[in-house]
Parts: sequence; structure tokens; C-alpha cells
Amino acid sequence: MLIKQLALLILSGIVGHPAHSYAADPAWLIAPEEAAMISALEPREGERGRGFFGGDYQDVEDGPVISVAKPSVGARVKSPLEILVHFIERHAQVVLSSLKVEVVTSFISYNLTSRVMPHATTQGIDMKEAPIPPGKYTIRISLGDAQGKMSIRYFSIEVL
Repeated sequence: MLIKQLALLILSGIVGHPAHSYAADPAWLIAPEEAAMISALEPREGERGRGFFGGDYQDVEDGPVISVAKPSVGARVKSPLEILVHFIERHAQVVLSSLKVEVVTSFISYNLTSRVMPHATTQGIDMKEAPIPPGKYTIRISLGDAQGKMSIRYFSIEVL
């Protein structure tokens, strides 16, 4: 079923068209077209779980601490929402250029880093009003330190 949905998206030109970019409208953290694609690619109730071939997403905590303060992990929130993430040095100084923020699905991810960077410092991410279309999202934040150690934090939200 999921393969059929992905094939339809590719044939329709929504996925796989290199010249097509939804980042053109910086007003959206996640564009409505991206949200529709994310929804279409997510497993339905009763299908296999998340992650590549149904595995669970795993946090990695070798580098800086990535602490999600807002929204609450697993929260059901309204758009626009406040996003507040704290970065805490663990072994060495945080390297902001290593920051990567993505929405992940079972098969593909959407890089949101360029949309988040204007709101990021070595202390964290602070977005007061992030417009996101309704849907369920899993966000992956990756961050490294000056020793080359990386941390990855996953969290899920549902936007009403």
C-alpha cells in the first residue's frame, strides 16, 4: 500500500522533481504540500511501525544535550506553535554549523534546517510562531560538538 502511494506521488511530480522546492515560502516551517506528502507516506493504523522498514527511532546522546522544552513531546497543539529547544554542552562546545532539523517519515525526510537556522544559536532554537499545517509529525534534530561527537533527538507532535 505504501509503495503504491509513493509511486503515485512520484508519477504526479510531487516527489523526485529536483527543480521543485517548497522552501520558497519561508512563512511555513512545513509547507502544506510537504504536510500532504508526509501524511500520504505514513503507515496507517495497524501497519508496521516507524523508522526504516518499521524499526523504532532511537535517540543518540554522544554529543550535546538536546532538550525539547516546547512543544511538549507527543503534544497535540494548534498552529502557529512555539518551538523551544535547549542545547547544552556535554563534552565540548556546540558547533552550530552541524545542526540539522528534519521531519522524518518511514521512507524519506524533509530538511527544515534552512528554515530553522535564523532562530538557532549555540544555546538552542527559539521560534515564537512556527506555522505548521495540521498533521502528525516526527522531528529529528542532529547536533555535534567541537570533538565531533553527535547527538540525535526525535520527538513527535500532532498539529490540530
